[in-house]
Amino acid sequence: MSILIRGMEMPKNCAECNMWCICECLNDFEDFESICYAVEDGDLIRDKNCPLVEIPTPHGRLIDADKLNIHDVSPAYGFCVMGVTEEDIELADTVIEAEGSET
Repeated sequence: MSILIRGMEMPKNCAECNMWCICECLNDFEDFESICYAVEDGDLIRDKNCPLVEIPTPHGRLIDADKLNIHDVSPAYGFCVMGVTEEDIELADTVIEAEGSET
């Protein structure tokens, strides 16, 4: 499971991150001061394994596409075309409400 912290900006590096004290990205550092020194030296940028993921805003309603009712829309042509209808999308459960837009 994941959490979303609305309004939080993506930190440029670990020293700007509120999660620095629990993040596994910083296992090589002894304390916050050594992290700050690494930032000053230019040695510390966001780790490629950083657990934070940015969700750009504005965005519309986010759904779990894997739960959509996908069905064959063209069996007569001898090949399978998978499709999703507008109704499928409207009925899909919302994972994250729209943010920063009128959608």
